[in-house]
Amino acid sequence: MSTLKTVSYKQVLSKVDRDFGISPMNWKSMGIEWIGDALSAIGHSCDTELISCPVKITNHRAPFPCNLATLLGIEYHGYKLPLSGTHKASDQASVMVTQDPYNYSMQGFNYTNNTPLLLYANLQTLPSSVGNQYYMLNPDYIITSFETDTIVVHYEGFVLDDEGYPKIPDSIEHKEALSWYILYKWLSRGNKHNTWGIKDAFQMWEKYLVQAQNQTAFPSIAEQERFTNMWCRIALDNYEPDKFYKGSEQRQNIKGL
Repeated sequence: MSTLKTVSYKQVLSKVDRDFGISPMNWKSMGIEWIGDALSAIGHSCDTELISCPVKITNHRAPFPCNLATLLGIEYHGYKLPLSGTHKASDQASVMVTQDPYNYSMQGFNYTNNTPLLLYANLQTLPSSVGNQYYMLNPDYIITSFETDTIVVHYEGFVLDDEGYPKIPDSIEHKEALSWYILYKWLSRGNKHNTWGIKDAFQMWEKYLVQAQNQTAFPSIAEQERFTNMWCRIALDNYEPDKFYKGSEQRQNIKGL
C-alpha cells in the first residue's frame, strides 16, 4: 500500500550512523546524493505532490521546474494546451496545429435530494488566441507555438524540505533500502567495515530495493476504486483530458442516460 507520509533525508543518515557505526567524517554530504540515486532506482512516486506552477514563456520556451518528476499537463488561458503531434523539428515554432475549436465541459451527475440530475454538455467556443496553440517537449525545455505569454504547468513534483532537499517516504522498506545503498557506496570508495563486505551490502540493497518498490506499487482501496470509476464507464466522455480528468473519479449512474 502506498505511503502518504514523508520524512527528512536526515533520518536515513542518522540510521546509517546508528546501525553501521561508520565514520561520519566526510560521507554525509555524499550520502545525500546517494539517497537521490537510490530513490531513482526504486522508481517510486509516493514522495511527490501535485503542483500547479505559473511559468513565463520567453522566445517560445520555458525551462522545466527544478523539482519536476512527471508532467501532467499544461494550461493556457484556462484551457488545456495540446501536445503537438508533428515529427518535424522545423515545426517547433512555425507549424500551427489544428484543433477542435470547441471545448465540451461535461459535468456528469450531481445529486440533489438523492435524485441524480444529468447536466448536459455546455458547448463553449475556444478563443482564437488559444484554439490553434500547442506545445512540444525538448530536453530541459517546454517549446510553445506562441513567443511570449504565461502558462500553468501541472505536474508531480518532489516534496522538498526547508533546505531544498527531497523528502523520503516514511516506510521501513525505504529506510532500509537507502541505508544499505549508502553503505554499499561507502564501501565502494575503498572503506572497510568490521562486519559487512561490499558484496553483502549490495545483496541487502537488492533485497530491500524490491521491497521498497512493492511497498509503493500496490494501490490502496480508494485508489483502486478511483481507477475503476475512471475507466469502467457506460458513457465515455471524450473530453476528460481537456478537463484534466476533474470529476472522473465519481461513479457513473445509468439513470438518465
